[in-house]
Amino acid sequence: MSVGALGVVNNDAATTLRRDIPTVTTNPCLLRLLVKAYRELQDELDTQSFARITAGVSPYNFITVATGKRIPIPMGWVSRPAENGKGTNYQRPGAPDNADLIRIMDPTLRAPVGYLRFYNQAGQPLDVNGRTGNSAATHILLDYPGQIMAGWPR
Repeated sequence: MSVGALGVVNNDAATTLRRDIPTVTTNPCLLRLLVKAYRELQDELDTQSFARITAGVSPYNFITVATGKRIPIPMGWVSRPAENGKGTNYQRPGAPDNADLIRIMDPTLRAPVGYLRFYNQAGQPLDVNGRTGNSAATHILLDYPGQIMAGWPR
């Protein structure tokens, strides 16, 4: 437990602030004020929003798939079931056809962990590096060991 000039400070909040803002620990009054602001933010914001604020604002929501891979979905994009009902599409509102689309599909015989396809503004499927490619290169298994969707969207 940390004790500041103004009294006892919650250990969890103080530890978080010390980790995120190391210089705060040298000024107990400032630490107390920041802990108070920290608690107020926790009350007002949901966990995901609070994490974005404290870690730097991200322009993405993240979908974690069964393999543990985190797929970035741009803020404001809407989800809907895939046309065949075996996955989910995420798309920029107002985008036509496959333009600006991320499709996360359920497991199949060929892709037992499921797969991902993402498309550029022209509706062209992209590979893991954000370049257009053939069908095999643009059906990305969800257990792909590297970074998915590097440099996308552009």
